[in-house]
Amino acid sequence: MPTRSFLLHVLKDKDMLKIKTTRDGGDDGDGYRLLVSREWPKGLPASGADGFNPSLAPSESLQSSLRNGKIRFEEFGAKYSAELDAQEERLKKLRAQSKEFDITLIVEELPDGRRIGQMLADKIEGMREDGKKSAKAVIEEYSRRMEAETVQAQEKDRRHAKQLAEAVRQYKEGTGGKKSVKITREKTKDCKNKEDAKKGNTPAPAAGFRFLEHTADIMAEAWGPTFPAALTQTAMAMFSVLGKGRAEEEMKIDESFAAKDQLVVGLLSNILAECEARERLAVSIDIGEYDEKTNRIRCTVGLARTRPKDAIKAVTYHQLQVEREKGGRWRIQIVFDV
Repeated sequence: MPTRSFLLHVLKDKDMLKIKTTRDGGDDGDGYRLLVSREWPKGLPASGADGFNPSLAPSESLQSSLRNGKIRFEEFGAKYSAELDAQEERLKKLRAQSKEFDITLIVEELPDGRRIGQMLADKIEGMREDGKKSAKAVIEEYSRRMEAETVQAQEKDRRHAKQLAEAVRQYKEGTGGKKSVKITREKTKDCKNKEDAKKGNTPAPAAGFRFLEHTADIMAEAWGPTFPAALTQTAMAMFSVLGKGRAEEEMKIDESFAAKDQLVVGLLSNILAECEARERLAVSIDIGEYDEKTNRIRCTVGLARTRPKDAIKAVTYHQLQVEREKGGRWRIQIVFDV
């Protein structure tokens, strides 16, 4: 039986939700037009929507905070996602209806109206028929929560940097003491240098991964100082979707590929296929040797004695990017079919 590395992934048609604003005209392809707004917009005729659901729109207080600049969109997204969690039954019903007929979400014409509508569509499409959240939905919420926490951490660093500057000023003028300077410096110890502390920025890790927004599947971005380091992070992104566990067994892999992009897709596909066949969960990877000329790779994959979640169907070439950036860092973008 051929392994997945020899198969090309073909994207299939999926049940998709359309998004339009109140100013966009309707057409026959819209199907059922559902208005998602806390109030019926002025100027929108009664025939402009077939249904009206204010409970799925962001709360007025949350919209006001975004509009007045009190919170950033990343924090807004995390809070809006939490609000939608309370509407699970409605989301489940819309998900089931979207399989029977076309649905177009009508949102208000706002600076972030389409982005808000896309968040709602992703939330609906991420619901399974049993009402539980799919792996895609969980990842999206995790990504939004991490973005919100990053923003909060940066704001905290900015405050600490201001405190440090004020303490230094007081010390020079004789109105403060060495103790205040020392305490404030402790708060900024996570910053790389004084320039980072002044800007309030915490440097990005040398290697890591994150999940990007995608309307249908799971998209991950990984990076590292070398290609093997970026590949390791790409594999860890896939493992995080499949589940958690402790390495109890090892699986050795020694393969060669024609190019780096084929190596990325082929290696991950083979790991996925082997885990399914062995009913094991991949939790770690150690790349012991990589030959850049022949694209030969030798690695050890740590396996947990548990079955992986049925979350990833295939590793795809769709929107695949394997590149070395100007600064020398390697970056990999990949889409997992769920």
